[in-house]
Amino acid sequence: MTFSIQRSSGDARFQEVRALLSFIKTQESDTTPPLDSELVKTLRGLFFVHLYGAFEKTISEAIEYFLQEVGTLSICYSHATVKFLPTAMHSNFQSLEAGEGKRWGKRLEFVRQLEANTSCAISNTIFSAQLQNVRPEVLSDIAACLGVQGPIQSTQANLLYLTEVVEKRNQVAHGRNTPASVGSSGRSNNLEINLNAVILIAHEFFELLEYHFNQLEFIDVANRSNYRPQAASQTI
Repeated sequence: MTFSIQRSSGDARFQEVRALLSFIKTQESDTTPPLDSELVKTLRGLFFVHLYGAFEKTISEAIEYFLQEVGTLSICYSHATVKFLPTAMHSNFQSLEAGEGKRWGKRLEFVRQLEANTSCAISNTIFSAQLQNVRPEVLSDIAACLGVQGPIQSTQANLLYLTEVVEKRNQVAHGRNTPASVGSSGRSNNLEINLNAVILIAHEFFELLEYHFNQLEFIDVANRSNYRPQAASQTI
């Protein structure tokens, strides 16, 4: 069996966003040039809030599930790859940051931990703060902290569409601009491009995490075979 991230809850969220988009299409002006109402413009602006919310929750759930399953493997600190250490040693890094009065002792403790044969405890919510504003670079940083080899596999155009969604969502959600103002530029066909790009990025990110887990890339090569039976029994 292989590790697989459940898609249904995320797909259901995106389907709700698509339903909103379908309604917006029916309300848009069909005149030339189009004369859309303020309500339609407002709905187009709120579309970005809805889409971003669906994306953030979907990505957050995927990362939390991945970390939860990694945690069940009880990986020894000394068996983790160097690239996975930012995640595996999260609590140790926090201890270093809080250890101003005992700086050298904390450093020694940290170094000893790197060679320890004890299991690292991994919280599945360690990236919660970073996942409050999921731009492409945030996804890349999290993937790097998980020890993923290589960049996110998506086109530059799709990543730019995600950035647009995040920026327009922030404008509306943080009150920097009104929904009607944000929704006054672009029509439903433009919104659909954003929607399809964001869904594709989410699915590509799922596949990235699945491959990473199934290959046990966060464990050094010499010790991967020791964890494979447990990894296979834990996945669905």
